[in-house]
Amino acid sequence: MRSGVRTATRSHNVFRPQGLKRHAPDFYLLLFTGSLLFFGLIMLWSATSVMSFAQSQTSSFYLKQQLLHGILPGIVLFFVMYKIDYTLLRKFTPFLFFATLVLLMLVFVPSLSFTRNDVRSWITIGGFTLQPSELAKLTFLLWLSGWLVKRESTISSLRKTSVVFFAMLGMISILLMLQPDLGTMLTYVMLGLTLFILAGGNLAHASVAAALGVAALLPKILTADYRLRRLLTFWNPNQDLQGAGYQIHQALIALGAGSWLGVGIGKSQQKFQFLPEIESDSIFAIIGEELGFVVTSAVVLFFICIFFRGISIARNAPDQHGYLLACGVSF
Repeated sequence: MRSGVRTATRSHNVFRPQGLKRHAPDFYLLLFTGSLLFFGLIMLWSATSVMSFAQSQTSSFYLKQQLLHGILPGIVLFFVMYKIDYTLLRKFTPFLFFATLVLLMLVFVPSLSFTRNDVRSWITIGGFTLQPSELAKLTFLLWLSGWLVKRESTISSLRKTSVVFFAMLGMISILLMLQPDLGTMLTYVMLGLTLFILAGGNLAHASVAAALGVAALLPKILTADYRLRRLLTFWNPNQDLQGAGYQIHQALIALGAGSWLGVGIGKSQQKFQFLPEIESDSIFAIIGEELGFVVTSAVVLFFICIFFRGISIARNAPDQHGYLLACGVSF
């Protein structure tokens, strides 16, 4: 993010020091992100080679899909957004956020949506498949950071700010719970509460809202068999090795087989239909099996470095909006 205009604002944030200055694009952020993208493509090809060949008679089917639908559009959007001053987005964020809420509601239209792994989170429009909850992460962040800045003078007011904020966060949470997608919902809640507190929101209001949310969520977890099984599996992965604990058990086998340095790239045994979701949820286990503990630790370290570079950008943001936006992206 960058801005040609820098204005002094009141700051009560723990991450941001006094004094503002212009800064160039962050080289280290680009380095860490680009390295993970390149490494991810290599590991996607390695992890899915067997499955790709079974589906399309070529070992690079998933790699080509990722390049065509992920990397290439991402690079184009990267250069477009790099040229746009983020302050110009403020006037459009309410419309973008509202449009995203409409998309989140469309997942409940049977003719437009479909279910995957018992979750109704995808819609198909004009031949394109879209997961609105992923798009909403960005539009929610853009809207919320601007909305909190506009209410800086009343940020601690229960009636003027807190009630409205928690009502909006609750509406999104309900839409995600109905899909049901508990993991994504928790991501939104944590992101929203983080920005609310960093913007100077009342910590007592946030604590009460979080407690009420947990109280409302517990019955949903305890009364849904698959959620309860996931929770019990988290506490005891060996409880049901052929059922709820199968995936995590196979992932642990993969990580254990990799030891310190791995069995070698392309030599995974778990990718031969032993470990489910190797192209997405379980690819970290394949990295551990093929390249070992040292490389998986480096992957985690790179994500940590991205977080701290994001916080560094936030500390030097030209205004409160940029500060909240950079913090939100980082968290």
